[in-house]
Amino acid sequence: MAKSAAIAPSATAAPDLIFVGTGVTGGTAAAKLLDKMIEAMGMKPEQCLRIETAPAALNPNALPKFVIALGINSAKALLKTDKLFTELRGRSFEYQGTKLRVTFHPAELLETPVLKREAWADLQAVMQELVLARKAP
Repeated sequence: MAKSAAIAPSATAAPDLIFVGTGVTGGTAAAKLLDKMIEAMGMKPEQCLRIETAPAALNPNALPKFVIALGINSAKALLKTDKLFTELRGRSFEYQGTKLRVTFHPAELLETPVLKREAWADLQAVMQELVLARKAP
């Protein structure tokens, strides 16, 4: 199972991805779906960090390549905005020196499976940006 602790200020190695959303740790159905989403991205769930609430600050010495806000509540907390989900989803934002992308919360995907296609498009965009970041000098 993926890590569920908050971001440690003394961490020296950053995960490629940090997922932020309530109920995405432990054995919940949403956490299990997130595992499958991460695996579909070609990663192992334990390679990613999951946290329940928006961190006050990321460790500048161990920044992830991406923070993924799962659902509107995480997006609003991380971006400190009142914008609608439709205005935030599908775009990349700068967040504390790294990139942030907003997508659907896995619990919402369980309730409304037709949204999985849109969530997959969001994750594919992240994967593409990760590949480009690895190729950059």
